[in-house]
Amino acid sequence: MLSTDPAARATLDRHAAMTTDADADGAPDLGVSPRAATAVAPPGPSRGRTGVALGLRLERRAFAPDRGEAVRFEIDADADGRVYVTCAVYSVSGRLVRTLYADDARDLSALAPSSLDVWNGRDGLGEIVPGGVYVVNLTWGEARGERSGSANASVAVVR
Repeated sequence: MLSTDPAARATLDRHAAMTTDADADGAPDLGVSPRAATAVAPPGPSRGRTGVALGLRLERRAFAPDRGEAVRFEIDADADGRVYVTCAVYSVSGRLVRTLYADDARDLSALAPSSLDVWNGRDGLGEIVPGGVYVVNLTWGEARGERSGSANASVAVVR
């Protein structure tokens, strides 16, 4: 539900919170860096049906693709073996913005940051997305096409 209180904090799915009026002067704060106003609570590892737990760790909470910035993320694992991971970015309304990779085979015993684990703020057509909060969703399974677990992290795009 929308609030008319200018000092209210907007909260999205317990992942992101942005203060709209930090100085309580009754007007939205303009010129405040979104990096200073945005707080993202990354989830811990999420355990799927198979017992494999993966999690996402973002290197930053907000980024500006107009300035050539991108957000990198790492996959945390607490198990060994091979899993097939899919990573996609969604708008807060649930619309698929871009699939970064699908059914990518990963060896959890040698998991290292991958060049695939980056989002440059562009949609599936290569256009920079509008400013706002986006959800990076990671799903995995022990076989191609299987989805036994998922993890999410939120990031703000600044334009």
